[in-house]
Amino acid sequence: MRKFLRFLLPLICVAIATSFVHGGLVTEFRLDVESGVPNGTFTGTTFTNTLTGLMDNGVTFDATITVEGSGALTQAATGLGVQVDSSSRVSDGESLAFSVSLSNISGGTATFDGFDAVDFNNFGNSDVGFLSVDNSAATISDNFFQTTTGDGGAVVSFDPVPVFHAIAGTGGSNSFTIDDVRASFTGTASTAVPEPSSLLMFGTALVSILVPRKRRR
Repeated sequence: MRKFLRFLLPLICVAIATSFVHGGLVTEFRLDVESGVPNGTFTGTTFTNTLTGLMDNGVTFDATITVEGSGALTQAATGLGVQVDSSSRVSDGESLAFSVSLSNISGGTATFDGFDAVDFNNFGNSDVGFLSVDNSAATISDNFFQTTTGDGGAVVSFDPVPVFHAIAGTGGSNSFTIDDVRASFTGTASTAVPEPSSLLMFGTALVSILVPRKRRR
């Protein structure tokens, strides 16, 4: 019996250690046209792009990004813009709103952890642009990014947010397109995993059994 317990104890320790490990999937949604082939589809002011067969921790799912423009959308090799003027960019107070939905989840549960990066294009050196949790650049407390030095294009990283708006500054020639956005997801397998505290208690009990007791004199 004791030999069996000595064999079992290392397995319990491994289970305790791995029960604290959390997975996570980070991926990108492309919004541009690659080699003449558009990523996703758009009709009027709405763009969608679905990534199928994503997997994390044994859970598979599809994720769809939806982008709502303040005007009719346009798509080019440089990314997504608003087709209101000849620039075909997000310009002069125009905006894009981003969100994600999940479907076809199998093997457990899947959650969208948020967007955490944006790749700008056609961002002039003096252009003004904002990233905000609402659609108003004037609400400064909701703006988590603002720049006046676009430098042509820049990847901007930030703390995960479930939805956001990309807004061009008003006046002048402020404009940009968005090439892609980065998002993260977490899958939780449906197989029950013992709580770390329960495993720890069980492991402690095994150790107490394995430790030789002093013989009474």
